[in-house]
Amino acid sequence: MLALGIATPALAALVDACGDTTFNGTESIDGSADGASEASTPDGAATNDAATDSGGIAPCDNDPGAAETFVKASNLPDQVASDGIYIYWASTSTPTIERALLTDAPPANILPVSTRPSGIDAIGVTSSHLCWIDHDIPADTTGVLECVGTSAISASGADDAGVVRYNNQVAHLWSRATDFLYARTNLDILGPPSDTALLYVTPSVLASAADDIVFVHSGDAGPRELYEIQATMSNQSLGAPFNVDPGDPTAIATDGTNVYVSDTTAQTVSRFPLDGGAAAKIATGQIGLGAISLDKGNAYFVTGTGIARVADDGTCLTKIAAEPTTSFVIQGDYVYFASGGAILRARK
Repeated sequence: MLALGIATPALAALVDACGDTTFNGTESIDGSADGASEASTPDGAATNDAATDSGGIAPCDNDPGAAETFVKASNLPDQVASDGIYIYWASTSTPTIERALLTDAPPANILPVSTRPSGIDAIGVTSSHLCWIDHDIPADTTGVLECVGTSAISASGADDAGVVRYNNQVAHLWSRATDFLYARTNLDILGPPSDTALLYVTPSVLASAADDIVFVHSGDAGPRELYEIQATMSNQSLGAPFNVDPGDPTAIATDGTNVYVSDTTAQTVSRFPLDGGAAAKIATGQIGLGAISLDKGNAYFVTGTGIARVADDGTCLTKIAAEPTTSFVIQGDYVYFASGGAILRARK
């Protein structure tokens, strides 16, 4: 097994990026003054050293309306994942994970509080396993990586006997469709849930597509650098970084052709081609950037005021959810996200 909480399928050709939506001029996507435009200003020829604006962004719809409640949660969720059958959610403040069928079945508490004395830091799910980082010691800054087969989960919860504990000192967990990827702090190990190292790094953010892993590495107090490696290789060296400045990324996503970076300091979402081609800013003036994911020619990302979408060519910037969130997942025609003690969904 190998996993961001990100399972990012390859981007298809740009399809229906704007639809029939129109900009009504009543609200800007980053929550600034009414009527403010999100248009970017070209700043010169694109280079491979830093992202440059791709031109004017055409806002399509800044009035998404209220998202609908998919299901009320018994915990206070701030993380969401999906295997295409269920929506899973967890809370960092309570040691529980719940799930509900995408067909709107009631949720089932699958990790009873009595079996989890600490907190859950992150969750990831594949077609066969659910994994999470459990704070084994409340005062510790990292946790223990644990997994359970999704077929072993019942309405009464996951039996502790079916939970496998892999490693402690695990700081980050990412999931893909069929495997996981995690980072361990003391030894800085990146690899599948085992003791076999793939690479010794300290990634700040990571994304994966097919057998490609892209991550930002800060090195030994050095500058942030963007790297790409092959997930199928073991004990490999870092190699040379891309000749780009990833900025101050909160999250990244990749489709195997480009890597998309949410830069919290610059307040931009940028696209960096993995073949070394010209880079571009596809959204600017985005306050409170968070998680980012890709779907059918569009980048979806968390802002300080909800979730926005922009086409991968930098056109049709659209606000699709106005409720605050920290985590979302795209399934079918909807974006599911945690907000206000419930899992909401908005049409993508």
